[in-house]
Amino acid sequence: MDDEEADNQTGEPMNGSATVAEAADTPAAVPAAVHAPSITPPAGGSRQDVFTLDEGAVVLQWPGHLSAASYEDFEGWLNLVLRKVKRSVVDEDGED
Repeated sequence: MDDEEADNQTGEPMNGSATVAEAADTPAAVPAAVHAPSITPPAGGSRQDVFTLDEGAVVLQWPGHLSAASYEDFEGWLNLVLRKVKRSVVDEDGED
């Protein structure tokens, strides 16, 4: 069989020999966006929150117990992350 007769994806012959019944038995490919994201569960004593957007999941994990100083650091870091994420926002026309 030469390269023109082989499917580029599977290498199988492209002679159209599959029947409708065979095609019906083969599950259709599901777009990746339909599947839930793979999210690692938090370690023991940690907390996690997941917020799902149209574009994907936002996952936040944090220790179950924080000192006041650690909370202040965390709050500052979250504000920094929010500023960074805001740079990714595009308007309705798809422009930055």
